[in-house]
Amino acid sequence: MPLAFDHAVIAASDLSAAMESYRTQGFTVVRGGVHANRATENALIVFQDGTYLELLARTGEAPLPGMVDFSRMLEAGGSVVGFALRADELSAESVRLRRLGFRVGDPIDGERRRADGVLVRWRLALIEDGFAPFLIQDITPRRLRIPDDPALTDHANGIAGIDGIEIGTPDAASAEACFAALFDGVRVVRAEQFGLRAVRFKRA
Repeated sequence: MPLAFDHAVIAASDLSAAMESYRTQGFTVVRGGVHANRATENALIVFQDGTYLELLARTGEAPLPGMVDFSRMLEAGGSVVGFALRADELSAESVRLRRLGFRVGDPIDGERRRADGVLVRWRLALIEDGFAPFLIQDITPRRLRIPDDPALTDHANGIAGIDGIEIGTPDAASAEACFAALFDGVRVVRAEQFGLRAVRFKRA
């Protein structure tokens, strides 16, 4: 059974500037917080369907050892740099995907402290040692990580959610079959190199 789409990660060289840019496009943006390894911080654009965009930027601090380092996503360049699929039972999903031939890493604990001081905790697992995609399971209540306040999920531009991801690859047929086992929101197009290309939105 395909997993549920959780969120897409967008690279930002300057978080405040990125937040303002998305606001001018009609999005409601809220600052998230600093990740536990101190190397990255984020802001969120949350939608009515529970999906969201994560604007991810470096803090300028060196990553603390022994914790997941999201700054790896910012090394390759580009705009869309990763996406997460939500798993209610991470261990069971990892076993299922390994049986399908995917290389799934061991669970990794993650956390960030929100601007209001609330600690948000989750667990994730990398697929093929990367973030496109990775699995995520909430430890603290999901509403702490993904706010459901209508003041935050309503957007002036009418966007109500994320419909899927567009991925480019030289072997579109193989990639399409591979991602179909993960989730049904991927559109694969032929390109010289593999890479995330765009986020597809849906309107209210």
